[in-house]
Amino acid sequence: GITHLKIKLAGNNIDWDVGRLVEVTRICENVAPERNWKLSFDFNEQCPNEDYVLDLLERIERLSKLSFDRLQYIEQPTPRDLTVRTEMTVHRIGRLRPVVIDESLTDLESLRLARQRGYTGLALKACKGQTESVLMAAAGAQFEMFTCVQDLTCIGGSFLHSASLASHIPRVTAIEGNGRQYCPAGNEAYMKQYAPMFRVR
Repeated sequence: GITHLKIKLAGNNIDWDVGRLVEVTRICENVAPERNWKLSFDFNEQCPNEDYVLDLLERIERLSKLSFDRLQYIEQPTPRDLTVRTEMTVHRIGRLRPVVIDESLTDLESLRLARQRGYTGLALKACKGQTESVLMAAAGAQFEMFTCVQDLTCIGGSFLHSASLASHIPRVTAIEGNGRQYCPAGNEAYMKQYAPMFRVR
């Protein structure tokens, strides 16, 4: 039943990154060509500069238009400490696709700083706290930012909390649930009551 995939990338090896994206799209087409796949690219803060991402997007659009068309958002290409490398912005990337702040998002001030650097989206994480998630969601709505929910491999009750946030925040476009893939045993106690939430089909 999965339709959205987050693709982890190196962020410092463009040939490898492009090859991975093309291959993932090829596999998606082989497995379920009828599905409306959505992709997100996660560079794990490793990109040397904004041009790296722009070059990758240009190559993807040329080599695998489907990969480019399915790209929903790009996750934090810059280092998490936004007070260093102040010359590295993402304004040009943000004109092509939402660029989501993730690790750097700790409070309203960090959100404002991210917006100054060109970030156009934010990732909410229930594990950072219910109150912070709700406040950041409200700020994101005020700023008209793309919004998604991520989970740091939450399992069991913590994933239910994450999914509940996603279901109640109107602007949320995607939710991450990789604990079902990486730690399925941690969900066993919840299967009887909440199996549809934890069973990947």
